[in-house]
Amino acid sequence: MTALSQANVPAAFRKSAVQFRVSESDFLLMSNMGIYSHEAFALRVHSKDALEEYLQDVVCPSAAYNDPTRGLITFNRTPAIPWQEFKRSEDAAALRKLWLLSKELCKGELEKLASGEDSSKTRITLTSAVAMEQEAVSRGMVAPVSDSERPSLFTLAKMVKSFVGPGATYEFVPWEMFLSQEEQDRLERSGAMPKSKSELVLSRDKAVIKEKDNDSPPVETTSDMEVMRKRLELRARAACMVGLAPYGTYRTLHDRYCSKILGEVPEGMRPPTIQEVRRFDRTLHLELLRWLSRGVGSMDGGLGYYLTNENLGLWRLLDAVVGTLPDQGIDRKSDSNKGTKRKHDDEEDNRGPAREPSPLKRKPNVGKPNKRLKQCLVCRKRHDPFCPMPDGHRRQMKSKAKQRAATAKAEADRKDQQGS
Repeated sequence: MTALSQANVPAAFRKSAVQFRVSESDFLLMSNMGIYSHEAFALRVHSKDALEEYLQDVVCPSAAYNDPTRGLITFNRTPAIPWQEFKRSEDAAALRKLWLLSKELCKGELEKLASGEDSSKTRITLTSAVAMEQEAVSRGMVAPVSDSERPSLFTLAKMVKSFVGPGATYEFVPWEMFLSQEEQDRLERSGAMPKSKSELVLSRDKAVIKEKDNDSPPVETTSDMEVMRKRLELRARAACMVGLAPYGTYRTLHDRYCSKILGEVPEGMRPPTIQEVRRFDRTLHLELLRWLSRGVGSMDGGLGYYLTNENLGLWRLLDAVVGTLPDQGIDRKSDSNKGTKRKHDDEEDNRGPAREPSPLKRKPNVGKPNKRLKQCLVCRKRHDPFCPMPDGHRRQMKSKAKQRAATAKAEADRKDQQGS
């Protein structure tokens, strides 16, 4: 199970123990054996018989307390309590209730893990994020001092979905997805944060509710050096918190990016742009994710290989180039108007006077006497090319047509009156 599940969070285990009124001495005895979570309690004390044996052999005859100077102290319970009396006590009932909850939580987590839905359905809560941060700090990550340095719950959920569990999608996470908790709180207060949506998926034997992918947060595209540093720093922290790679590995990679951008280049050359660095970063991660999706290697090993071998061909994307060369990190946009029909607007006069057709673009009908020519709208004759369209000609034609229609209607009404 992942470290982000409720079954593996020590804070959730302590909260449940307090809720069920577990004795402090009994809880410290479990801590002395290394039982800090629901997962440890349910899997180490694996059955009801093992639970009763644990209560009889460990909890009933012993007690514990925390000494400020010497730490955890265990001793024989004084006065001793007979097992027949202890097994019917409130302390034993509280431990049994805690064990039953731990068993159900582990069962649910294991079912999601076996079905491959763990990473796609897991919601990152504040309790899980705090536990992940504490564990990452113990592995060498620099502790954040404020929410502006903490990866947001939205960012952690994206990282978990992409890289954690059997249901991981192994997709590249863009830089703009790495928000700080401060940014997420501000977007939520303004109502701009995208909300998750659910959809009902029908299969042969059951109906399943699945979560749709969230839209991208409304943040500007990273085009500034300081913004890039901030996004990449949040990525290094998020990768360490979800167990993708150590904090130092990503920091080394990001420092290499900055040195490439800020490095001196010869006269007439230019260093790589931020978009070219983004292109390199995307290409590098897509290459490594192809191997990770097959269960080969790790992100830490892959990044370390590229960091120690700068002679690899992929690094040539960050070499200095001629100063007149355009930015190679900007994707070419497809022509959306290609292949569509041109629409004619009747209100051409509102857009200005019509232009006279060029005789070079419009070939006269020479040598084709059998082809019927079209009627010119200006002179009412058939010829090619047409006469130039005067200003307001179409408006005049419409007004004349309306007058003729009104005259015809009045004449018809007059004849009807005479006939009656």
